[in-house]
Amino acid sequence: MQTLDLKGDLIKQLIELNKNKEFISNADFQNINWKSLKSEIQQNLDKLKSTSKIYDVAAYILLTITGVISFLKVLDVVNMPDLNKGALLILLTVTNATVAFSQKIKISRLEKQFLLIDILEKIDSDDNT
Repeated sequence: MQTLDLKGDLIKQLIELNKNKEFISNADFQNINWKSLKSEIQQNLDKLKSTSKIYDVAAYILLTITGVISFLKVLDVVNMPDLNKGALLILLTVTNATVAFSQKIKISRLEKQFLLIDILEKIDSDDNT
């Protein structure tokens, strides 16, 4: 009985973690193939990790460029670009930083889903033996 309560709680957490609403209710988990679900989540996780790195690098590069331009502008170096014209650079920096942050949240959520599915798979395999 405790196993069923634990399994139900884990499934509820899995549903809450899934923002795409792929899992509608507990009924979806009666005869599910945990291995295929884990491999699908792992693929999504791998894709997100690679694109997250790209956005991280872009945000750091743009932040560095914006910082250098701002620092040189403060020092009043001649022939520097006007920061008002650099608003696009600042916008790109903020956008990339925001996207990188949101992807890190998605990665964290997917990693938690992966762990929950791993636990649920072990519970099911213990129940079958």
